[in-house]
Amino acid sequence: MEMGSAYKILGEVDISDFTEYVDINNPTWPDKKDDLRSSRYVSHIASRSIIFRWTERVGVWPEIHPFDYDIWHTKQEAIKKICSFASDKPPLNFMIAGLEPKSKISRHYDAHPFFAWARRIHVPLNVPEGIQFIIDGMGVPLKAGTMFEISNTRLHEVINPSNEYRYHIIMDFPP
Repeated sequence: MEMGSAYKILGEVDISDFTEYVDINNPTWPDKKDDLRSSRYVSHIASRSIIFRWTERVGVWPEIHPFDYDIWHTKQEAIKKICSFASDKPPLNFMIAGLEPKSKISRHYDAHPFFAWARRIHVPLNVPEGIQFIIDGMGVPLKAGTMFEISNTRLHEVINPSNEYRYHIIMDFPP
């Protein structure tokens, strides 16, 4: 969503309910071949995602409906708690994304009409040394547990030069 600036820091949130996913060996992580997001979007080829809730990019708000994966139901209270900090509406998408060590999400912008009106929110679960999230040529100050909103219709990229995975909660909300 275009919001007048490239990003906005929303504040600190409790991430303790999601730290169990900061481990690519956690059995919840899908095999790369089964990962909807990285298999569908070329810019995310170096990432892996646990999808809790997904909305196909067909139609416009409010005539679109999310699909809830089983994991969505197991984490309801934690999801409600973290989402309530960003919106009074439930998210259309909720996922945890891991970016591989020594990799990047290439510079791109999200051109689908969904992103012209949906609000994209990130919450870092860990911030390996040297990680960069760049939007509109500006680096977003990253800190685990600090929620921020991005205008993903602008050029953005993520660079992970470290030897660790980078993990973020990513949520999309209706306007």
